[in-house]
Amino acid sequence: MDKTKAEMKEAERMVEKQRELKSLFYKEYKEMEIYVEKRRHQVEVANEAGGNKTS
Repeated sequence: MDKTKAEMKEAERMVEKQRELKSLFYKEYKEMEIYVEKRRHQVEVANEAGGNKTS
């Protein structure tokens, strides 16, 4: 019985760790989306600036 309780506690601990990692990875994913969008905007601005020079 004690072994089963210990295994259940370990499983609960592992599930909680997975939840924490999921939250962390989701936060990082959202931060990367913002970063990529900023870079896309910079490319657009650079392309427009470059296009104006040749005009």
